Amino acid sequence: MANQNFNLPNMITLSSAAVASFGCLSVFFFAQQGGIYIGMIGVVVSLILDRIDGPIARKLGLSSPMGAQLDSLADLLAFGVTPGLLMAVTMRAHDLPIPWIMASAVFYTSCALWRLARFHDDGLVESRLGPAFVGIPSPVAGTAVVVTIATVEIFHLPAFTLLLSLTGLAYLMISPLKYPEYRIGAWPWALLAPMVAAYSIWRLIVMSSL
Repeated sequence: MANQNFNLPNMITLSSAAVASFGCLSVFFFAQQGGIYIGMIGVVVSLILDRIDGPIARKLGLSSPMGAQLDSLADLLAFGVTPGLLMAVTMRAHDLPIPWIMASAVFYTSCALWRLARFHDDGLVESRLGPAFVGIPSPVAGTAVVVTIATVEIFHLPAFTLLLSLTGLAYLMISPLKYPEYRIGAWPWALLAPMVAAYSIWRLIVMSSL
């Protein structure tokens, strides 16, 4: 049984966790040298891997309790810890008060943990638009964080936007809001995530040429 857990879907999930870990370390050690953009790319890559590991597991008949646990832990790292760190470092670069930064980042990560634990227990519910999550999924929140960071930078929005966004997304994860699993719920992020990745890659290229 132990060897059966070393399968393709679980390796994809572990890859998501590895990418997120690399992104966190890049933000921590190389924030001034483009590490933030590496972290943003990491969130997008983890999002892609998170979207394919489950369907592959079901297609191959390899769904398992361990796979579900791995998925939740990888999601916590990729869409809870990494976005919180990204936003904290970005807010610090904009000189927002440190207590506010720490409180909002801890609140976000804690809400992501709560959201994942609640989904583990409750799963999906029915809504008028079909199967739905209760509260926005952590991958959606994590993607929204990197979209917000890119948007604030591109359009020179007030730095306070970062704080409001992080706090709002944290609340939406634990809210009773029903968020559609397919179509309306998934497609906006499928379009925005590659744009964020492309922007981050462009910023890295620009920084490396200076």
